[in-house]
Amino acid sequence: MIPSKEISRQLVHLLVGVGFCILYLVDVLTVPFMVIFTGAGILIYYLNKEYPLKILEPFLAALERDADRKRAPGKGALTLIIGITLSMILFPKDIALAAIIILALGDSVSPLIGHYGRISHPLSRDKEKMLEGTIAGFVVGYMGAQFFVSPFEAFIASAFAMLFEALEVRIYKTMDDNIVMPLVAGGILMLLRLL
Repeated sequence: MIPSKEISRQLVHLLVGVGFCILYLVDVLTVPFMVIFTGAGILIYYLNKEYPLKILEPFLAALERDADRKRAPGKGALTLIIGITLSMILFPKDIALAAIIILALGDSVSPLIGHYGRISHPLSRDKEKMLEGTIAGFVVGYMGAQFFVSPFEAFIASAFAMLFEALEVRIYKTMDDNIVMPLVAGGILMLLRLL
């Protein structure tokens, strides 16, 4: 059975990603706001590492994995915001929206479905990553991205993003998949449009 904390964590990841995507789609979120928001998040992250903020403690206790909470409390939330912000800065709006939704859906569903998987991911060093989770993440990311880009583009971007999500530990030892996935998805979409 999936620990309830992991379900809560992935549900928040999903809701934040989809929520930011919708707010960006309807022009409530702007790039300058997200840059300021991200800067504030970075400041709070480092401040909390040195001087733990009691107001954050209930959220971290409820949503952060125990190992991450000891090593880098709040890193997952911060890297999610950074990945969204970088997508908004670097890519045209439709590509940014596709990249954000692939991150929101694919990265949330993958560990939940993967928990029930039986086939270890052949490209990942992480023995807890299951191929079934990656496939499920690809499918939902592809379905979501089709709202913003063509089905072909959505297919390719979601496939590459989930591939890099599995390879992340091996290739990007210090980078988080919340940053890698949308940058890969958006980069692939930009490349497809150049071809």
